[in-house]
Amino acid sequence: MYGDSSLTLSWQEIFSATSYLVQLIDKSNNNFILNDTVATNSISTGDTLSTNFYEWKVKAINYQSQTDFTTAEFEIDLTSPGVPQPQTPINQLTPPIDSLVSFTWNPGWDDNWSHDIIYIYESLTNTIVQTKNVTDSAFVYSNFISGKSYYWQVKSFDKVGNELSLIHISEPTRLLSI
Repeated sequence: MYGDSSLTLSWQEIFSATSYLVQLIDKSNNNFILNDTVATNSISTGDTLSTNFYEWKVKAINYQSQTDFTTAEFEIDLTSPGVPQPQTPINQLTPPIDSLVSFTWNPGWDDNWSHDIIYIYESLTNTIVQTKNVTDSAFVYSNFISGKSYYWQVKSFDKVGNELSLIHISEPTRLLSI
């Protein structure tokens, strides 16, 4: 589940249903977050959810009968991944034109880490000159333009989309001077 403390639970309507019983259960302690009867086919949890595993159930009810519960489980992850830490290049690196520059960092891994994205910017205009999804902690780039300065940023993402950034800006001393 995306890292949000609220969500809307919805389900397909049953033609003869007059209401639905909806239960949301915190799997860590089996406490009910929701145990409500509603007339529509959706309900909002409000800002009640935290990082945890949940189970939700819904059943249709009318004046004469009711269905069995339909059940699903999901996880909420509100924890950002760790902060990636830069290793190379060092500040004020002046590589030869057309040389390969190796960008390395210690990733912000957590239990649900998915990938990092590296961004390389031309520093005067803040224009992104390269973006790359990486599943390790290194990237090599060589398409720099003579006379320009650059900086870079890495963002770590977990499996539900939480992110944390390392901004490695070295202005006014330039990270790369080409």
